[in-house]
Amino acid sequence: MNYKIHTSLLVSLSLTAFSANAILAETPSSKKSTPNISITDNAGRVNINNIDMIVTNHGSIGYDIASGNSGLFFPNGQTDRAVVYASGLWLGAKDQATGELLVRVGEYSQTFSPGEIKADGSAADPTLAKHKVYTAYKGNVLPDNLTDAKRAEVQSDWANWPCDLGAPCEPDGTPTVLGDQTLWCVYNDLHPNTPTNDAASTARMEVEVRQTVFAFNRSGALGNVVFVKYQFFNKGTKTLEDMYSSIWSDPDLGGAADDYVGCDTDLSLGYTYNADNDDTDYGSNIPAVGYDFFQGPLVSVAGETYTDNNSNGVFDEGDDPLTTGKAFDKEWPGYRNLPMASFNKYINGTDPHSPDESYNFMQGLQADGSAYINPVTGQPTTFTHSGNPVSRQGDLDFNPADRRLMLSAGPFTMAPGDSAEVVTAIIIGQCGDNLVAVDHLKSYDKAAQTVFDNNFSAPSPPDAPIVTANALDRKITMDWYASKASHDLYPISGVHNADTYSFEGYNIYQGSSVSGPWKKIATYDDINGVTTVADETFDESVCELIVKPIQKGTDSGIKYSFEVTNDFLLNEPLKNGTDYFFAVTAYSVDPNSTPNNLESAQNAMTLRPQGYGPGSDFSMVSAADTVMHISGNSDGVVSVDLVHDNLITGSKYEVTFFEDTLAGATAWRVTDLTNNRVAIDSVTNQGADGEFNYPIADGIQVRVAGPPFTLKDWDYTGPRWVSGTNAGGSQFFGGAFLGHNFFGSTLSAGDLKPIRIDWINDPAEWSDAQVYWRDVGYAAQGIGKFPGKAYDISDPDNPRRVNICFVENDDGTGTAGNHNLLWDMGIVKPDGTLHDDTTAPPNGGREYLFIMDSDYNGGVDYDDNNFGPSADVNVAIWPNIRGSLASNPYQAGDFDLTLLPNIINTSNDVFQFQTVKPVVEDLAKASSDLDKITPVPNPYYGRSAYEDANSNNDVKIRFVNLPEGSASTIRIFNLAGDLVKTIEKPAGDGMRSIDWDGSNNDNLAAATGVYIYHIEIDGVGETTGKMICVFRKQFPNNF
Repeated sequence: MNYKIHTSLLVSLSLTAFSANAILAETPSSKKSTPNISITDNAGRVNINNIDMIVTNHGSIGYDIASGNSGLFFPNGQTDRAVVYASGLWLGAKDQATGELLVRVGEYSQTFSPGEIKADGSAADPTLAKHKVYTAYKGNVLPDNLTDAKRAEVQSDWANWPCDLGAPCEPDGTPTVLGDQTLWCVYNDLHPNTPTNDAASTARMEVEVRQTVFAFNRSGALGNVVFVKYQFFNKGTKTLEDMYSSIWSDPDLGGAADDYVGCDTDLSLGYTYNADNDDTDYGSNIPAVGYDFFQGPLVSVAGETYTDNNSNGVFDEGDDPLTTGKAFDKEWPGYRNLPMASFNKYINGTDPHSPDESYNFMQGLQADGSAYINPVTGQPTTFTHSGNPVSRQGDLDFNPADRRLMLSAGPFTMAPGDSAEVVTAIIIGQCGDNLVAVDHLKSYDKAAQTVFDNNFSAPSPPDAPIVTANALDRKITMDWYASKASHDLYPISGVHNADTYSFEGYNIYQGSSVSGPWKKIATYDDINGVTTVADETFDESVCELIVKPIQKGTDSGIKYSFEVTNDFLLNEPLKNGTDYFFAVTAYSVDPNSTPNNLESAQNAMTLRPQGYGPGSDFSMVSAADTVMHISGNSDGVVSVDLVHDNLITGSKYEVTFFEDTLAGATAWRVTDLTNNRVAIDSVTNQGADGEFNYPIADGIQVRVAGPPFTLKDWDYTGPRWVSGTNAGGSQFFGGAFLGHNFFGSTLSAGDLKPIRIDWINDPAEWSDAQVYWRDVGYAAQGIGKFPGKAYDISDPDNPRRVNICFVENDDGTGTAGNHNLLWDMGIVKPDGTLHDDTTAPPNGGREYLFIMDSDYNGGVDYDDNNFGPSADVNVAIWPNIRGSLASNPYQAGDFDLTLLPNIINTSNDVFQFQTVKPVVEDLAKASSDLDKITPVPNPYYGRSAYEDANSNNDVKIRFVNLPEGSASTIRIFNLAGDLVKTIEKPAGDGMRSIDWDGSNNDNLAAATGVYIYHIEIDGVGETTGKMICVFRKQFPNNF
């Protein structure tokens, strides 16, 4: 257990020294028993969200049987902060035939044993390898932080999931995973070698328990909940009467001796909260922990759960159900689930020492069997401290101490062969002070109740992105991907899973600690009009449930990297040697669902900016000064951005293109030519998916921009008498388009050709062309004449003549052109004379001109079925008179018009660039930088910025600018020359700093005074210096 340490700061001008020795208090003997080394320990851990809890197959959860230490830690990742020392399942009943009291407990000593009760009525061998706690993850997708050994174990659990022992299974024999992580085991109270406990009976109940523990990897409420489902099977010959199922807990919110307990009968919730707003481990941000009975055992009561029409006292055919219960994934008409029937407490030293005392507690009585009297109402009750500590109303706990709590459901009866199911949960709330944490706990409990009511069907948020983070010199860089396995980026739009929520964007957070509170510092979202999304949530800044904007998109576009140089919480530049906390999440949106947005869990990262080690030089690091287009003639552009300067390899890279048949598009890859390896592969984005939607590798982001899908230029020679109608085209005064951008085309970007159109006055040189009439729905009318020719000039020396089609328009008004099967912009009248400027049809008579990709054959293959989007239109022109007919008359002379499309990247195109890597810890240069190694702060006056503000006994003096690649030894001496402390920093640990905790080599507090430090760097040299330390005085106040 942990004991509070009060601290005071002793500062004197003379630097008077003192020493404070750590005093260890004896653990109360009634609280813990020495771990039974004969117990088979096959514990697992549920740790997919903010809770890290040990799970055993002995009836205990949240208790480390092997060591006898605490087993429920919060927040996840901080095993020095526990909210529960031990908890477990207790069962109590009477043998209907003999009246004998039967009690079995999962306490400090457990009267349950691993394994099932076999068909012959005997207990299975608990030492068999199959009698373990099995672990499975949703979709068999394992977290990245598993060790190799744990990963192999979990994969083995999946392959050998014990369906034959009663584990929840899919039809194909794979695990049924509730939530995102499920742990399953089976145990019983029958085995003769189970330990004894004076709180339990020696007589067995002969009950088998199947235990399923599961949790969701979520932000918000579900991230602070672990569900536990118990299934009981009476495999003996006794009828268990007046049976109770109890959840027992020895909660310790940090320090053990300052806890209160209470219950909420409406929520079937029992909980523990701190008595004041100051805790040894949690400081002023103290959590509250609770246990909820979501589903008690089923009972059937005539007149209450059903109408007993045949008066036989049993719900059967012909009876009318009044209520419906829930168990074993089924609904049970005529039954109901028992709620929490009692809540009780006792303190360290008053633990039950007999089955009778235990059973009394389970019923909500005092240890001696007397009723508890509510001090406010004066009435007996089975619910101790059912008041509201936040409003200070009702029966409240007093005189804080090391509490135990027990909440029970019952009574019910289990005949031989009967089964029962109970669903509970452990919930943690933390927001503000000790009392607000209770409200937070209850709001999370209600959210968990909703998930239970929906049969644990909770829509899945997007997967948490896989983040690569680097802490550099006064700078932090991060980049991320959706899936580490495939290195795929999220699609810019679309549904991310089978739910109705669509991926929307990423949020970046900075936290004041590894567990928050968190400040959202950036959002990168899809450009789709979805920006601010408001919903009901628990606001940690005010610690209330309110409707507020949850997601604050700006249609910024998706981005996959972020650079931090400023502390967003303190509004100051980042400091080397200081720990900062960041998280990157993904979120999705469905405006028609509740909730209307889902966000992945905040996987906190602790990042410490640090100066580069001795002998380092980052001044010349470069991603690419110049990108060379060494092959091909595309109009594409490749640019390279520096993201992580410490990861730059110094290699030469090459960007090449290929046709990705799976994606149906041109893709590109980046090859490290220096090391002959592919760094980035199979990326199809060439600018259409946004500026930042590019992968990052080797510390660089390569961005490939294909040219826009338009014409890029035009030119002409000769007396041009044709112009373009400004209809929004990209060239020729708005009158020239790619076919795709006008009526459509079957051609892709790679099929486009540069085109030259020759207008020729000599009719002998004219082209036959298919004609379409606009005024009759663009119906094909047969072959007409175009006064000239069109060519594909991809090979200028050998131009290829291509087909032409055009449109005529005659609406009967005499002003819109005429049907003469001649491309003339409507200038030629039906009688063969020409219009002048006063009578010529406007907009070139809408005689659109289409230059096709097919070889010239007079247009005979074109008809109604291959017009517009169904035809190979390369270029479309909406022509018009150039200026006036007076100055540029029809057929004023021969001229040609050239139209050039943008040329896309193809397999012919190759780009190359060279990176320049930094100099990192060059041993030849390192010796001149040793004077940069220094302790911070110096002087140390009782506190440093590196210390946990919520901890009263945390000391950190940080030696910074150490080399990462070389081993370092720091020796600290007093002025008398005595060695006080030796600190070893290994090579290759990824850090350039190490802390001194203010202790000496005997792990006792060092005295205030002046110290000499000597630092030795392997292979580099050594340096010395002086430091002044004024330590806080420490003394325990609890024993």
